[in-house]
Amino acid sequence: MAQMASTLAQRVSSAYNKVLDSRLNETMRFLTVYSIILSIPPIVSGFYGENVKLPLADASWSWQFTIIITLVLIVLSIWFIFNKHFWK
Repeated sequence: MAQMASTLAQRVSSAYNKVLDSRLNETMRFLTVYSIILSIPPIVSGFYGENVKLPLADASWSWQFTIIITLVLIVLSIWFIFNKHFWK
């Protein structure tokens, strides 16, 4: 009787661990995608923050140009992630 109870407890424990591992995998996948998307703005703004002569850096609308580049790259990365089924 004690051996049956021990076996049952082990099975329930392993099933619960599998559910927790599955949820952890989903959470880590979401956080990875979120961090990839959030890493784009610092990269783009970092290029324009350096002391390097970049195209359109001296224009009066260069800040808006940087934001447009950032938004385009974010939209492309989101499209790529969902189109290539990295999310599923």
